[in-house]
Amino acid sequence: MSAESVWTMKPTSGGGNFEVPPEDNHLARLVAMVDLGTHSREYKGKVEDKPLVYLAWELLDCPMSGSKFNHVVYERYTRSLNEKARFAVVARVLLGKDFKDGENNDLTAMLGRACM
Repeated sequence: MSAESVWTMKPTSGGGNFEVPPEDNHLARLVAMVDLGTHSREYKGKVEDKPLVYLAWELLDCPMSGSKFNHVVYERYTRSLNEKARFAVVARVLLGKDFKDGENNDLTAMLGRACM
């Protein structure tokens, strides 16, 4: 398949035909960590380069209607272990540890970990 065929698209009307998982607490497992590269973002009038990642979770107790496959949900984060960063909160919970300045951390250890 050529790259052109993958990126050649026509717009569609309507909201799409996808199922939203039910609102509730679900047991989930981290199934993907995707490095999105570094992106420039403006915050309070200052432009900064930030490394972004997607984290994806499979909802283990939540199959899609008429399917054997579970729902998968994802969120984009700034990859930072600053104590105030949302990514750092997720990493602390999944790894069960606090991060110390200057310490190397293998964040791929989060893959496969379960959470609510």
